[in-house]
Amino acid sequence: MDIIEKQQIQSQVDRHRLHLLFAEGPVAIVTSLVIGLVLILFLLNDVLQPITLASWTLSIVTVAILRLLFIKKTINNLSSDTPTLPPKQLKYYETIYAVGAFLNGALLGGLSLLMNANWPLGTQLIIPFVLGGLSAAAASSNSSSLSSYYSYVFSSLLPLSYGLFVIGFQFAAALVILYLIMMTIISKRFNNVLVNNIRLRFENESLLGELTESNKTQTHLLLQQKEQHEILDKMAHYDILTNLPNRELLATHLNQAMTQCQRRQKSLAVVLLDLDGFKKINDTYGHELGDKMLINLSCRIKDVLREGDTLSRIGGDEFVAILSDLDNIASCYSVLDRLLKASATPINIDDIVMQVSASIGFTLYPPDDVDAEQLVRHADQAMYMAKLAGKNRYHMFDTAQDKAVQIQRESLGNIRSALERREFVLHYQPQVDMRLGKVIGVEALIRWQHPVRGLVPPLEFLPAIEGHMISLEIGEWVIETALAQAMQWQSKGEYIPISVNISAYQLQQPDFVRRLESLLAAQPNVNPHSLKLEVLETSSLSDLRQVSTTMQACRALGVEFALDDFGTGYSSLTYLRRLPVNLIKIDQSFVRGMLTDADDLAIVEGVIALAKSFKRNVIAEGVETIEHATALLQLGCEWAQGYGIARPMPANEILRWMNNWQPDVAWQVGINLNDI
Repeated sequence: MDIIEKQQIQSQVDRHRLHLLFAEGPVAIVTSLVIGLVLILFLLNDVLQPITLASWTLSIVTVAILRLLFIKKTINNLSSDTPTLPPKQLKYYETIYAVGAFLNGALLGGLSLLMNANWPLGTQLIIPFVLGGLSAAAASSNSSSLSSYYSYVFSSLLPLSYGLFVIGFQFAAALVILYLIMMTIISKRFNNVLVNNIRLRFENESLLGELTESNKTQTHLLLQQKEQHEILDKMAHYDILTNLPNRELLATHLNQAMTQCQRRQKSLAVVLLDLDGFKKINDTYGHELGDKMLINLSCRIKDVLREGDTLSRIGGDEFVAILSDLDNIASCYSVLDRLLKASATPINIDDIVMQVSASIGFTLYPPDDVDAEQLVRHADQAMYMAKLAGKNRYHMFDTAQDKAVQIQRESLGNIRSALERREFVLHYQPQVDMRLGKVIGVEALIRWQHPVRGLVPPLEFLPAIEGHMISLEIGEWVIETALAQAMQWQSKGEYIPISVNISAYQLQQPDFVRRLESLLAAQPNVNPHSLKLEVLETSSLSDLRQVSTTMQACRALGVEFALDDFGTGYSSLTYLRRLPVNLIKIDQSFVRGMLTDADDLAIVEGVIALAKSFKRNVIAEGVETIEHATALLQLGCEWAQGYGIARPMPANEILRWMNNWQPDVAWQVGINLNDI
C-alpha cells in the first residue's frame, strides 16, 4: 500500500472517529454498577436522608432524559454517516450506548448527591445537572475532530475527579483507573475494527472504481462497435437510396422463400422490373431529381405488393419482387397489373411532372427448377423480351426457349473455341466447263475438324452462328484462308479462281467493303478477280439498294458475285434484276431431280433461259452422274459441280486431281431429253 492510500485511509478513520463513542456504552454500564453498589451500601446504613433520596431520584430522571435527547441526535448523525459498519453491528452498539448513557447519567447524578449530602438542597440539584449535562453534551457532538472525543472522556471523569475531595482519594482513584483501563482496551479494539473496515471499504471502492471505469470504457467501445456493425450491416444488405434490400439480401430472402415454398407445396414468382425511359429523366432533369423519382417509385411499388411479398433494388432502375405462396400462375397476374399501373402513373416532384413505364419479366418456381441466382437471371431474360415486344408490359420466362438458348450459347462457345484453336479447315470442290473439259475454279467449303467427332459438315454448326458476331469472324477467316491458298497455287503456276460463301449478315455490315479491301491488301500478289463471293438467293437482304451499292464497290476492287441456290426463294427475279451478279448457280435440288421430275427439269430450263436473257453465266450444282451432266449440256448449261465430277477435298489434293481429271466421253455424244 502506498503513502497516498495510507493517507486516504487515515483521513476516513479520523472522519469516523465518533464511532468510538459507542465504546463508552459498556464502560458506562460497568462504572454505573460499581457506583450503584456504593449507593446501596450507603442506603442500607441510613446515611441518606429521605429528602436527599427524592432529590437524587429527580436528578436521575432529569439527567437521564437530558442525556438521552442528546444521544438520540448523536445516533441519528452517526447512523447517516457510518457506511463502514454492518447494519446489525451498528444496531447493537446503539442499543448498548443508549442503556449505558441512561445509567451513566443517572448514577453520576446520584454520586453527586451522595458526595454533597450535607449541602443545601439547591446545590445538590445543580451539581448533578452540571456534571451530567457536560457529559451528555460531549457525547452528542457530531464533530469529527479528536478534541470532541477527548472532551467527552474528560467530562466523564469530572464526577470521579470531584470525588477526590469528598469521599477520599483512594476510592476516587480506583474508579478513575478502572475507567481509563476499560476505555483504553475497548477503544483500541474498536479502533482496529474501524481501521480494517475503512481499509477494506477503501480497497473495494478503489477496485470498484477501476472496474466501473473499465466497464464504462468497455461498454462505450462495445456500443460503438455495435453501432458501427449495424451501420456496416445495413450498408452491406440495404440500398442506400431507397432503403430496400439489395442484391445480397435478395439472395437470402429468395432462398428462404424457396425453402418455404417447397415445405408448403406452393409456387413463387420472381419478378424483375426495369423502368422504361428513366435514362431520359436523368439526362433531362439531373440525377438528384432522378433519385427522388426512384424513391417515390419504390414506395409506390412496395405499396401495391401483397403482405408477405418482398421488394429489392438490385441497381440503377431495376427492382426485383418475390411473390410468395402462389397457388397457380393466375395468382400473380393481378399483382403484375398493379405494378405496371403504379410504375406508369405520373409523378409530380418539385412542380415537375414526370412519367415512365415498366418492362417486367417473371418466372415461376418450382416449374422453373433452378437456383436463386438463375431465377433472377431468367426473370431478367423475360424482361428483355417484354422490352422487345414494345415495353410497358410483362413477359413470362419460357423454359423451353431457355433450353434452346442454352444450347445456342453452348454451341457459340464451342465454335469460338474451335476458331481460336484453328480447328476449322477449308475443302475445295472443283467447278468445271464440261464442254471444254477444263477446271474453271473451286468452291471453298468450310469444315470443322473436331478432335472427337472428326470432320463436321457445315450444316451442323453454321446455322447456330447465323446473325452473331462470330459469323463475321469466321466469314473473314474463310476469305483470308482462301486468298492465302490462291497465293500458294499461284506460286506453283496455277491460276484457280475461288468462290466463297458469305452471309447476308456479313454483306450488310457497314464496313464490309473496307474489311474486304484489307483482306485483299494482305495478299497483294493475288488477283482480286480470282475471288468470287456467293450470296444465297434465300438470304434476307433488307435494303437492296444499299446491298447493290456494296456489291458495286466490291466489283470495283475486282471481286465478282454469284447468286447461289437460285430458284429456291421468292425473290429470284428481283435479285437477278437489281443485284450486280455475273453468275447464277442452279440449286442442286432441281438438278438432282431433273432426270425423273418434269417440274424440276422445267425449272432448270427456265433458270438457264433467264441467265441467257440477263446475260449472266450459269452453273449447275449437285451434278452427281454423267447423265445429269449430259442433260445439262443439252439444255445449254456448260458449267457444273457436284459429286459426279468431284467431291470436296483438302487443298493439297486439288492439283493432283486437276492433273488426272478427264471429261466423260458421253458429254461429247449427248442424250435425247425427250427420253427423260
